[in-house]
Amino acid sequence: MNIQKGDYVQTPRFLNVQIQDVFLSVDDLKKAGYTETTHFRDENFEVLGKSIDSTHMEFAAARKSLTVFVVASARRYAPEDTVEISIDEVFWSEYDARQYALKDIADTIEAESIDEDKADIDYELLTIDTPDCHHYWKIEPVKLPTQF
Repeated sequence: MNIQKGDYVQTPRFLNVQIQDVFLSVDDLKKAGYTETTHFRDENFEVLGKSIDSTHMEFAAARKSLTVFVVASARRYAPEDTVEISIDEVFWSEYDARQYALKDIADTIEAESIDEDKADIDYELLTIDTPDCHHYWKIEPVKLPTQF
């Protein structure tokens, strides 16, 4: 799940609430005055509320940790065994990273005119093996510090 400003989320305590702001860390969320628990259950986001008067609250969200997913790719060319490695993109979700890698596989097949009948293509392992080249994509989670 990805939460953005203006989104509505369902919380056990306050039901359907609109997110007024999204912070990079739970510490920043609390420093901004959002301290009231909503009992929101999500592995990536915390949702807290703050009173704006005696009968109204507003709500904001924050990432529980700053984990990003890096897509790296490598190509090993035969017979020289020359290897090219690159960091392609960084994503907030593993799902988005995987979708990028799958699209990059399709683009590589097209750009390099790879004959799919003569290549071993594994969409689960994110690899393409041809007689001349081995292509490999890897998705790695990376934890970033919450303060810089």
